[in-house]
Amino acid sequence: MKDDELAVIAYREAEKRTTAPRRQLGYAMQVAGVYREYLQDTGKTMVELRRILAQYPDAPNAPAIKNELAALKASQFGSTASS
Repeated sequence: MKDDELAVIAYREAEKRTTAPRRQLGYAMQVAGVYREYLQDTGKTMVELRRILAQYPDAPNAPAIKNELAALKASQFGSTASS
């Protein structure tokens, strides 16, 4: 198993185990970051960002997440993609 895949597993487990919502959001963002930066998997990054928005709709960084998701959709599916 690659270190990046192990990191995703560890962050997901940490997100489940902590009870502090801000920490949970932080771990979820780490997962998205691994998919984006290290694995360079746009599809999984988009899935993770959608999950974050669904699970943490009041996150302080929700507007930035929505913008990133829209940009990823546009790059994957063309500029005519709808949100």
